[in-house]
This record gives sequence, C-alpha cells and structure tokens, in this order.
Amino acid sequence: MSSKQLKKIIDSNNNMMVGVYGSLGIYKSTLMYSIQTNKPILPKGEYEIKQIPIQSNTAMWRFPFVDYMLTEKAYSDKGVDKNYLLSYGGKLNPISKIYNLFIYDEVKRIMTLELQNRNGQLQLEHTRKSGQEYTKITWIKGSAKKTLLDVPGYINEFSTPSISLNNRYMIISSQIRGEHLAFVDATYYVFDLKTMSLIQKIKPHYKLYEYKIEWFNDELVRISYDTSRPNAYPPVYYHIPTQTSTVSRELLEYVSYLDNFTYEGLLSLDAPISLRVDNQYIRYSGNGPLLEKDRFFVPFLDFAGQQGITVDISATEIKLTKKDKQTSIDIKNVKKIGDVWYVPLRDLIPLNYKILEANDSYIIMETVKDGEIN
Repeated sequence: MSSKQLKKIIDSNNNMMVGVYGSLGIYKSTLMYSIQTNKPILPKGEYEIKQIPIQSNTAMWRFPFVDYMLTEKAYSDKGVDKNYLLSYGGKLNPISKIYNLFIYDEVKRIMTLELQNRNGQLQLEHTRKSGQEYTKITWIKGSAKKTLLDVPGYINEFSTPSISLNNRYMIISSQIRGEHLAFVDATYYVFDLKTMSLIQKIKPHYKLYEYKIEWFNDELVRISYDTSRPNAYPPVYYHIPTQTSTVSRELLEYVSYLDNFTYEGLLSLDAPISLRVDNQYIRYSGNGPLLEKDRFFVPFLDFAGQQGITVDISATEIKLTKKDKQTSIDIKNVKKIGDVWYVPLRDLIPLNYKILEANDSYIIMETVKDGEIN
C-alpha cells in the first residue's frame, strides 16, 4: 500500500464557487488558476472554456479527440473576443482561426466553417417552407462555389460535420424531426474531403437522435444514439470504404488511451469472437468472425491457412479441400467485405469438424475423430 500527501490549492468561503478542470490542470474561482503553480493564467475578466474539434493537422492517432478552447470575452459589443488553445497547466496558444467548427458570422448572418485541410469553407443556411425545415450547405473556395446539400431536415451544427482524423472524409447529418421531437428520420451524408463529392448515404438503424459520432481512423466510425435503452439501441460501427455496418455487441464505453492501434481492416472495435479448433486459437489478420441474425461467418482464408485447407475460388463457388474431405459453397452464400471472404460457419462441417459451442463471445470446434459422427 502506498500513501500520498494531499496538496491544498485554495481556501474557499461559502460565497465562492470553484470550478476544477482536472484534465487541464486548472481551476476557476475569481480568476483562472494553474493547479500546478497556483498562479493566475489570465487577468480578471469573463472567460468560457469549451471543447472543439482537434485543430492540429498532424498525427492520425491522438487522445482525446478534442481540443479545449478558452475564449476571453470582450468587454464591449464592438470588442473582439480572443481565443486560445488551452493545454495542461493553463498554457495558452492564441488562435485567430478555428477549423472544422460552424461559427455564426454576425456580418453575413450565416454559419460558416473553415476546413482544416485548407480546402475552402462551408456555409450553412437553415430555412423553413410550408412548415418543413430545409438545410443548404455550400462549399466555397476562392471564386468557386458548389452546393453540397440542399435537403429537407435540420443539420445540427454542434455535432456535424464530423471529420475523420486525417481529414479524408466528412459526415453531415440531416434530421427530419418528428412531431414534438419524438423521433427523427436522419440521413448521414459522407463526403470525400479532397474532391468535395458525395460518396455515400447512410440510413441509420434507428429513428433516434444521435448522441455522438466518433472516428477511430480515416475509415472506421461509430455512431451512438441518445436513448435510455442502450440494450435495445446499441451503437453502430460503419466502415466507409466497404459500406459495411456492424451493430455493436458491447455497451462498455470505448477507452482510447488504453492502446495505440490503427484498427486497419477492422469493421468494429468490439472484442473479436474467438475461434478455437482442437484447443488452438485461429489468429486473425484483420476482422474476426461476424454474427448476423444468429448466423456466424468465418474469415476463411485465415481459417484455411491455419487448418491446412486448400481453397479454390471460381465465379460460382468456393471449393474447400482438407485431406480426403471436400465441400463446395455457393458464392451467393459467401460474404466478401473489401478483400476478405467470409463463409458460413456450418458450411465448414463437411470438412470433418463439429461445433461444440458458438455464441457472441467465442466459437469452439473440434476435428471429428475416426469413427465419430459429427
């Protein structure tokens, strides 16, 4: 057992409220102080701290997925607010421009967003026609102008656009809101940020308001929903290049600082379904088995390579051979996601296997011994 001494940083009376920002190493009473030095980091004034998209355009992997911005409010209406990026201990870095965040332009009376990849800006306009909300997003670069979206619905500028970690893709969510906001019919539009072209439309699994959109690399994104029944409406992963959606089997919040993987080739961040054959685990080169509507699909090139199975793929079927056993699987029953082939688990049984147990956590198989019936 170890013991540490507590350090008093402030004496407070009942009339003073103290706000502590532990992850930033600062606290606020009458002034903003560094916990480390116990000295003010700014003079007396009105300040606001909020999370904004990451402003640096460097490494793909970083935790957390946000920066913290401190705004020093101007004393007069004609004054200009001053913005700073805030790092641990109250270190301030002045910024003149904020990227990937819609900001209301008081002069033009319109929402504008500066793209971090220096590829112009977006303008957002909300209108209402015959009781229906409409949204228009225009991309502007120099003298060039292009309408990206002009659709029914409302775009929540606080949660979208959501931009992948290396500025490859952008997701914009349009929400047609139900009566009394009871439900929402949403569409997620995916844009290539290099060409500013629409490459994909995603219809979500549920008619719920989104809680948050999280990118784990430039291809894998997770959408969580605002619900009091997470068991009934779990988050959904989307793999943009293959247009694959995977409903999460886990409700635990993903904690990104536990690792530094790039997640290349993965379709979700759920713990993979382990596959054990004769007490030996199959090692996956990418994503593990899939579970869809109570059916298991196995990444069979990984499986075949480790089980001594010969594979012959034609336009109509996949032929698998192991010693004197052979089976053919209709290509219509096989899934191909990107470069990875998946076969139904039960279609491996003719190769002298039996399934002992299969659930959403693990699969256990055995080779049938001579004289046994599988």
